[in-house]
Amino acid sequence: MYGNFMSGSLQNLRLIIVSGIHLQYFGCLLVIFCVELACGVWTYDQENPVSVQWSDVISLKTRMPDYGLPRYQWLTHAWNFFQREFKCCGVVYFTDWLEMTEMEWPPDSCCVKEFLGCSKQAHHVDLSDLYQEGCGQKMYSFLRGTKQLQVLRFLGISIGVTQILAMILTVTFLWALYYDRKAPRTDQMMTLNKDTSQHLSCHSVELPTPSLTRNFEHRITANSINTKFEMEEILS
Repeated sequence: MYGNFMSGSLQNLRLIIVSGIHLQYFGCLLVIFCVELACGVWTYDQENPVSVQWSDVISLKTRMPDYGLPRYQWLTHAWNFFQREFKCCGVVYFTDWLEMTEMEWPPDSCCVKEFLGCSKQAHHVDLSDLYQEGCGQKMYSFLRGTKQLQVLRFLGISIGVTQILAMILTVTFLWALYYDRKAPRTDQMMTLNKDTSQHLSCHSVELPTPSLTRNFEHRITANSINTKFEMEEILS
């Protein structure tokens, strides 16, 4: 019985420790979720700190004649980078290079498959080998951070949904632990009752049961003694 008591105490202690750990985990998830929710609301309400207007992007066309000049190498590298990374050409359309500069064809960075002289070949053979869309709209979205914010918001929503599911599972597990602790199992109760009955049977004392034959013999002996005394009184 003492062993069962110790095992039950250890089981209760284990349940308390496990419940405490899961409660701390649930609390941490809740705090992180609240912080993420506050940051998400702030990003929606916060105005973009980069004040870029569409007219500023269109004004890039005025700098296109500086492309390829030795003193504007940074501008040349910037144009090539944007056209390769964003798969675009020019500001509004690829013909901006022909309108705003003295170039006979766009830069090679406008080619879908870039190699030396690819733009000249595409200009004379197949214009579909050039990026048709301009870089203005993509530059505008990049500078304002619209695309980056959308990606961050999507990631934040995905992480938030995962955290909500984790909190629901944690609460469900704690609920199951609570009811498992509140309602002991039937087999444990049966084992406890069996051990208790065995313990009582080991310490019980057998009481002598009266025998009918022995009582009858005692009565006959008493009657014979009384009769003997009566006969002695009569004879005397």
